Amino acid sequence: MASEQQMHGATRFTDKEMTAINEVVKEAQTLLENKNNGKVRQLATVAGTVMNFKGQQIMLNTTQEWFGHFIEKPPITIGGHGSGTFVHRAPSFPKIPGYGPGPAIAGCKAAVIYGYYDKDVPQLGWLLAWYKSQNSAEHKVYVEAGLLEVLQKREWSEIEEKLDASGSACRYYDSVTGAAAAAEIKDHGYKLAYLGACFDCTNSAFKE
Repeated sequence: MASEQQMHGATRFTDKEMTAINEVVKEAQTLLENKNNGKVRQLATVAGTVMNFKGQQIMLNTTQEWFGHFIEKPPITIGGHGSGTFVHRAPSFPKIPGYGPGPAIAGCKAAVIYGYYDKDVPQLGWLLAWYKSQNSAEHKVYVEAGLLEVLQKREWSEIEEKLDASGSACRYYDSVTGAAAAAEIKDHGYKLAYLGACFDCTNSAFKE
C-alpha cells in the first residue's frame, strides 16, 4: 500500500488540521482541568481529544495499553464532524508492605484504533498512539490511517517501536484511500500533557 508519513520536525499540518488540533487541544485542557486533583499531579496523565472530519460516524475498534489505564475511556463512537475525549494516566505507585513505595512508574503509553464501517466501500481505520513520561518532559505521539484491516493486522510491538521513534507531532496520509490522520501532544508540566488529533478522508469514494 502506498502511503506518505511525516514526523518529527518535518511534520507539516494542513491549515485545516492545524486549526482543528489547536481547538481540540484546548478542549483536552478544559477536560483535564475539570478532573484535576492531587493524584493527577503525581502521575503522568494525558488528556486527549479526537476530531472526526468525516460526515459519518466512526467507531472504536480496539485499544492497547502498554502501561497506564484510562480514567475516562475513549468514546465508543464519534459522530460525523464531532469530537470525543479521553484521559489516560500512569498506573498508581505500587506499595510494598513494610518497605514503602515500589519501583518507579514509567509513565502512560497507549493506543486506539477507530474505524468507519460501510458495506458499500472498503472500511477505513485511524490509529492514534501516545506516550507521556513519568519522570521527564518526554512526550510522543504517532498516527496511521488507511484500510482498517491493514491496521488491525499491525503488531502492537511494531506500533510501539514507531511511537518510540516519533516526536511530539505526527501526520500520516494514505494515498490509496485518501485517509489521513494528524496529531500533536503538548507538555504542560506537572506531569500533564494535552493531545489533539484529527481523522479525515480526502477521497470522495470514501467520504460523504
